Amino acid sequence: MNSLIVFLTVPHRTCPKTPNPECDLLAENAARALAGALHARKIQVELFLGDMPRTTVDLNRVASRTTPFRNRLRERLKIQQQRVILLDIHSFPEIETTNLDTYIIYQSQRRFFILPGLSVNAPQLYVSSLISYWKQRKIKTKAILGQFNDIIEEAVNMNVPAMLLEFSNNLSQERLDFIAQTTADWVLTQL
Repeated sequence: MNSLIVFLTVPHRTCPKTPNPECDLLAENAARALAGALHARKIQVELFLGDMPRTTVDLNRVASRTTPFRNRLRERLKIQQQRVILLDIHSFPEIETTNLDTYIIYQSQRRFFILPGLSVNAPQLYVSSLISYWKQRKIKTKAILGQFNDIIEEAVNMNVPAMLLEFSNNLSQERLDFIAQTTADWVLTQL
């Protein structure tokens, strides 16, 4: 195994009995496809699956900090023996955007990371690097400045590079697997 651990969070995995726009219908499948692709490349993965509907508590907001999901994630983020990247996985209905496979939502973050041999704004570096990597491989994507996400914020405050990845609910399994494989290949470039 490599010295890198990728944390995959899926805060909106659990849907009410009647799915609605608050559900990320493809997010768990996307996270599992990405986890499988990373494992195949000998990259350690930890999967954090949300356990309550967003309509009960939004697990990527400050109000969720005391939930078991967030407490477990926070305890694991404290690991400093290895490099960690956190990818917060979500999905979106096609009506939200036009003809995209994915997009990355980033926050305006002023924190700078000191990585081995590198002193840069790591979140922005990772976002631009992954966007470029995806576009070179014909994945339709873009980066969007998003609103506050407390999972990302908490990771950044603990010096863990983090970004939110959105996957279209309309992706076929074949296309999703291709994007997961491509994303895992990108992670290898970060070692």
